Amino acid sequence: MKANKSIKLSAVRASIYLLVFSLSFSILSQIWNFSDSLIFSPEELSDLRLDRPIIRIYNDTFFYLHEDIINNDPEVYQKVQQNTLIFKTIRNVSFIFLIILLLLQLSALISMLNRETVFLSENLKCIRRMALILLIWVVVDFLLYQSIQFFIPDYLVEDSINYVPLNEEFFRSILMETDHKMLLGAFAFYVISVVFKEGYQLKEQTDYTI
Repeated sequence: MKANKSIKLSAVRASIYLLVFSLSFSILSQIWNFSDSLIFSPEELSDLRLDRPIIRIYNDTFFYLHEDIINNDPEVYQKVQQNTLIFKTIRNVSFIFLIILLLLQLSALISMLNRETVFLSENLKCIRRMALILLIWVVVDFLLYQSIQFFIPDYLVEDSINYVPLNEEFFRSILMETDHKMLLGAFAFYVISVVFKEGYQLKEQTDYTI
């Protein structure tokens, strides 16, 4: 009986460690993307082409602007550049905050997994918080993507690449711009939290009986 219990606990630990490793890799890739966007200056934007401001580098989202409007009013493109940097700043600050929260929870979870039993209320709360943070990540990422239209005025846009507003193509926009890796991570941690809840309740019943 003890051998079976030990095997099950080892399997649970191994599953969580694998999930934590995958999540850590995703977080590192996001940090890399943020670092790329932070060093991408307005001068580099203007070097590419005047009518093609990039607003979301990691997803290659950029816009073809009406050159006649830009040529007639040079201040317009400067405003677009400023809006691009404002958007990136808001996005980077939001996700750096979420990354810090995730790293804190990951650290707490890993330290608690080294205990004799993993079915503790602290572990359950930690896993639920991680699932919630990942879900918030997905929602914030999608909302920020949809808010691009407030930073690049419609009257300036002739065409766009990798940008599908929600009010134009609802299902395509959701499928295209949902962060599926983080959504899968949120679902996986939620499933693990359900398992932990059952294990915690069984542990409580066993301790009460003893």
